[in-house]
Amino acid sequence: MKFDHYSDREAALAAGLVNSADDRDELRDVLTRNNISAIGDLSAEVMDQIQALRPRLGKIFRSEDPAEAATEINALLRETGALPQITDHDDEEWHLHYTPVEAPLVVRLAAEAAMGLAIVMRDDGLERLKTCASETCDDVFVDTSRNRSRRFCDPATCGNRANVAAFRARRRGAKSS
Repeated sequence: MKFDHYSDREAALAAGLVNSADDRDELRDVLTRNNISAIGDLSAEVMDQIQALRPRLGKIFRSEDPAEAATEINALLRETGALPQITDHDDEEWHLHYTPVEAPLVVRLAAEAAMGLAIVMRDDGLERLKTCASETCDDVFVDTSRNRSRRFCDPATCGNRANVAAFRARRRGAKSS
């Protein structure tokens, strides 16, 4: 299921930030993949600021209470001073920015991620924001399946591992009977 192009990207940015390690190259890859402009230098200070943002976004994904998730989303939007503006820079289609391009990177990331999560929550509910069901993974993701049934952050990796483990457990059980 597709939300709109930009909320897809913003919600994916939120998940990517939560799931990324404290590694400059990995973070730059997440930001580039999500079309974040004017990334600049990922200094130790910027990395620390992003490290502080991760648990706040993770709390939204892991929340089972819509009011709690909305409170955190609203706090992020308030703190960033989000003020939507339409733009078509860099030969992209018209899209929204929620802070000026000259705002600090972490402010822009927090505003975009919070808006993406707000749109997903408003349009499709908190149950679209999930944590991987694998026992060995705690990554988060946005469930874009039509029937909201996706259980794993990466069905090809975590889903396959869980299926293989379940198969082996059944096989062991059958041999011991």
